Amino acid sequence: MTTEPTTATTAATAATSTTKTTTSSRASSRWLRRGRDIVVLLAVFGGTGEVMARIQAPDIGLQELAPPTIGATLEGTPFDLAGYRGRPVFVNLWATWCAPCRVELPELAAAARHHPEVQFLGLAMSSSNSELARHLIKEAGVDYPNVMVSPAVEAAWRVSSFPSSILLDEEGHVVWRRAGMVDHADIERALRELPGR
Repeated sequence: MTTEPTTATTAATAATSTTKTTTSSRASSRWLRRGRDIVVLLAVFGGTGEVMARIQAPDIGLQELAPPTIGATLEGTPFDLAGYRGRPVFVNLWATWCAPCRVELPELAAAARHHPEVQFLGLAMSSSNSELARHLIKEAGVDYPNVMVSPAVEAAWRVSSFPSSILLDEEGHVVWRRAGMVDHADIERALRELPGR
């Protein structure tokens, strides 16, 4: 013999069902968001292996030798970092989508003019817009080389935030590094790290 469910029982069952549906929906949303984030990472960094390398690899350290860096400047001139051996190099890693990167460009341009004994170099990340990059460096008065690097070269520098600046000695070893914007005082302090200063 079956009995008719009471109003209270029906309401309780409905409430439980609604709670389960809401919880399931929230969990699904979380997983969808995580999946979307992973897809974005893969799209930006070009594959699972490179994403994992970016997550696990520490930033380039002091006294490490700078990675081989070849490519072309924004003007189309072939470039090889090895050609600067024998001269200190101040490397600025930046991107056109990075607002602080744009802000510090005039400071770097001024420092490059003030220190002709140091080679300044801009490495624009592969996700940058090359046309916009050319416009920004012209607007900021930058006259040192800027190179649009490949994803492989970008990964080799092991930089976790932008902008980042790295000072190399005459043999290409890292003697100073900074994650974030730099100003005139930062650059002057960095250059004092060079041997013989």
